[in-house]
Amino acid sequence: MKGIRRRDLLALAAIPVGCLAQAPLLQKPEPQPGTREPDSKDRDQKEALLGPEIPAGTLPPLNSGPYQGFRWQLRFQFDELGKRCQLQDFAMPTPQFGLATILVEEEDSDSVKSRLLVSRDGGKTWAQQKCEKNPQGVFVLDATNGWYVASGRVLATRDGGQKWEKYPLPHPELTQVWFATAESGLAFGVGKVFYRTGNGGKSWSAVPESESLGLESPQTYLRSMAMLPSGAGMLVGDSTAAPPEAALPDWMTPERALNRKNLPGTAVLFQTHDGGKTWNGQLSSAFGTVRRIRMGPSRAAIVFQYRESFPWPSELFGLNLRTGQNRPVLRRKTLVIHDALLFSDGSILAAATQPSGRLRNSPVPGKLRVLWSPDAESWFEMKVDYRAAGNSATFAACSNGTIWLATDEGAIVQLAG
Repeated sequence: MKGIRRRDLLALAAIPVGCLAQAPLLQKPEPQPGTREPDSKDRDQKEALLGPEIPAGTLPPLNSGPYQGFRWQLRFQFDELGKRCQLQDFAMPTPQFGLATILVEEEDSDSVKSRLLVSRDGGKTWAQQKCEKNPQGVFVLDATNGWYVASGRVLATRDGGQKWEKYPLPHPELTQVWFATAESGLAFGVGKVFYRTGNGGKSWSAVPESESLGLESPQTYLRSMAMLPSGAGMLVGDSTAAPPEAALPDWMTPERALNRKNLPGTAVLFQTHDGGKTWNGQLSSAFGTVRRIRMGPSRAAIVFQYRESFPWPSELFGLNLRTGQNRPVLRRKTLVIHDALLFSDGSILAAATQPSGRLRNSPVPGKLRVLWSPDAESWFEMKVDYRAAGNSATFAACSNGTIWLATDEGAIVQLAG
């Protein structure tokens, strides 16, 4: 794989938002003959092609700037004796209503219970609440309106989570919803087709542009969406052929995982400039998966994650929405980046975990690490409560200016002085 091939991952996103209506659809690319993901013997050569860590050298501690003296303080941690927690998704756009979906597993049995974590007091307390089986994505619009997806249904509340109404989804493997208003929203997840509603989730119709791309639905996963008040928005995901199932998981056979050749796939991007009324789809040949997109008025941040044989576990790309220019702004050998937040002053927050072993997808939770950059060039490490750990992390920016972060192990931290 040539170094330029990694750049193709973001070529699809290098279209200025104002040019969406004129942007032609790209045809699904065919893999180049002989293209493969190099194995561990080729790592030095591949790393030379891709460049150094960004930033190079040791990450200094944050000791200046607007967050000087701040730290990520623990506000909730699941610690019930004999049980484990898997936090699925997290949202807290307003201090009056924070919501997370979790699975609670009994360590000495196969029992798994589905729960909501709800806060209505600015995150001071979090209460467990029964919910539908297999809860996944959540979306909170304001202090009263919220939704979560579970078992092929979407549950909606109009009173801050006191009562929930149940509506069917058009596809059983949809995992996420996003709403612009209490009535107008979108649903997406596994499958190339995504859907819209105009009545709060009571009924759904397919977005016709999503049916036009030449993708196989079982291999396509639309993972993350972002939308601006201006109506500009992006929905990102990937379509990758699944590798043959192995008898043992990667963490039990690390050498196999480290030497596995990646199968080429396709990065998927849908863009809109009119609040989701019309969409333009783009495809690009890619290795790895698109995990998260965040948008600001003039730029976007996109997180890519790679398999074990790639020299970087992940990369954070910055995309200038006005010029179409993009570049990697953060990648470290020991960090798996999961999410980012953009601010109007040009600064960025990045949430990552540090795997505890050789493999990036180890079942053992890793240390939560949070980095801040004033300019997408220099990066500084922030102080994080040592009890916060996990294998993934999700940001939430609250309307009162507070910033939150939740891990899949059930830790919720707040940035506070």
